[in-house]
Amino acid sequence: MQDYPTRKRHRLQHYDYGSNGAYHVILSTNPRRAWFGTIVGQADLCLPQIKLNTYGQLADRFIRSIHNVYSSVHVDTYCIMPDHIHLLLRIENGAQESARPTVSTVVRSLKIMMHKHIGQRIFQNSYYDHIIRCRQDYDETWTYIENNPIKAYYKRR
Repeated sequence: MQDYPTRKRHRLQHYDYGSNGAYHVILSTNPRRAWFGTIVGQADLCLPQIKLNTYGQLADRFIRSIHNVYSSVHVDTYCIMPDHIHLLLRIENGAQESARPTVSTVVRSLKIMMHKHIGQRIFQNSYYDHIIRCRQDYDETWTYIENNPIKAYYKRR
């Protein structure tokens, strides 16, 4: 029998992803296809931006409704790129809440809603997450998400 490489776990073991805190989440399409729109930019006076298509607008609507569905989950900032989505989630569960949403629950709900409305699976099975550990990390993540369209625009030129 062949020895296969051991796959690295991408989630922090024994960590409660429903605990209060902030999380950077990235959901990528599979394959990395531009489902959500295009990056547009003009002269040097206009910063590159994402022009959302119908699917991108649908994703935007679902992201904006996350707090309505999960009252303890806040989307502090987000960016819908042509082939992936960045979310900066903040979970603030009360001490008495019994059904606490987790990062996984929120991501699964977003993926399911997109799949139902589009009619096919468009996301990779998994997703990237990063636990925000301090204010500096939070600020750097916010800036990274905010500058992602600009970075992607100049990277492809």
